[in-house]
Amino acid sequence: MRRPTLALLFVLFLAAHAQAWSDAGHKIIASIAFRQLTPAQRERIVALLKHHPRYAQDFEGAVPAEVRSGAAELKDEWAFQQAAIWPDLVRGFPEAEKEKFHRGTWHYINRPLFLTDRDRERLQGSIAINLTLDPTQSAVQDLNVVQAIRLARRLAGDPAADKSERALMLTWIFHTVGDVHQPLHSTAMFAEGLFPEGDRGGNLIRTGQRSNLHSVWDGLPGGRMAVTEARNRALGLIAKPDRRSLGEAAGRQLDEVEWVAESHAACRDAVYCAEVLAFLRQLPRDGRRELPSLALSESYLKSAGAVAETRIVSAGYRLGTVLAQVADGDR
Repeated sequence: MRRPTLALLFVLFLAAHAQAWSDAGHKIIASIAFRQLTPAQRERIVALLKHHPRYAQDFEGAVPAEVRSGAAELKDEWAFQQAAIWPDLVRGFPEAEKEKFHRGTWHYINRPLFLTDRDRERLQGSIAINLTLDPTQSAVQDLNVVQAIRLARRLAGDPAADKSERALMLTWIFHTVGDVHQPLHSTAMFAEGLFPEGDRGGNLIRTGQRSNLHSVWDGLPGGRMAVTEARNRALGLIAKPDRRSLGEAAGRQLDEVEWVAESHAACRDAVYCAEVLAFLRQLPRDGRRELPSLALSESYLKSAGAVAETRIVSAGYRLGTVLAQVADGDR
C-alpha cells in the first residue's frame, strides 16, 4: 500500500479533534509565556488568578488528577493553560452565565481584504466594521480584539482595581494575545455578490480538509492537549534557535496594532494566497448561501503550518512580557 499523503493525514487528524487553536494553540502559547517569567512572577500571576469569579468551578474544580497529584510547578503551568482557554469555555456555559461572561467580538478584528480591485472600489466606502483602537470609544460588549487587549492590560495591571475584575481581565489577556496572532482573527475577505459583509475570517469559505478555512487555520497547532503535551510542544518550539530568536524579538514589540498588522500580512500572503484567490475568483457571484468546497493542496497546508508556528511563538513571548508587567505591578 502507498503511504498516506500529508494532506490525507492532515484531514484524518483534524477529523479526530473538535478543537484546536482554541485549546492546543492557546495552551502552547501559555506554556511558552510561562517560561518567560521568573518563579516569583509566576507565583504572583497564579495568586491573582485565584480571585477569578469562577475560580472554584473552572480552575480549582477542573484540575486533572495527574496535575493535582503533581509538582507545584506543573499545577501553576496548568493554571496558565486553563486561563488561556477560559474565554472559549464560556461559550458552553448555561445561558445566564454565558451572557455574563461571553464577549464574542473580543476575539477578532476584521481588517478588510478585497478579492479584486473592483470589489475594493464598490465596497470600501460602505462596509461597517469596528476598526477603532481606543476601548473607551466603543461599548464594552462590542470591543474588537485590540480594544479588548488594551482594556484588559489596563485593568489587570492596576493594583488598585478590584481583584476579581483584575483576574477576569487576566484570563482575557491570556486568550486575546493568542487570538490576535491567529491570522484569520485579524482579517475578513470582501467581495461583491460573494462576501459583501465579509467572509467572517474565512468561516464562509468551505474546505475539504475541515468545515471551513478558519477551522483549518485554527487546527494547525493540533487538537485537544493535556498539560504535559502542550508543555512539551512549547519546549520543542523554543528549543529551535530560529524560533527562539523570533520570539525574543517579538517580545520587544508590544504594540497590539503591530500584532494585528503582522497577522493581516499573513492573511494577505499565506491565508488568501494565489491558490485560494483563484478558487474564489471563479465562484458565481449570485448570492448563493452554500458555496462549493475548496480542496487545499499539500503545499498550502505545509506553508500554513510553518506560518502558524511562527505566530504561536511570537504570541507566547509577547504574552510572557505582558504577564511579567502585570506581575511586577503587584510587587
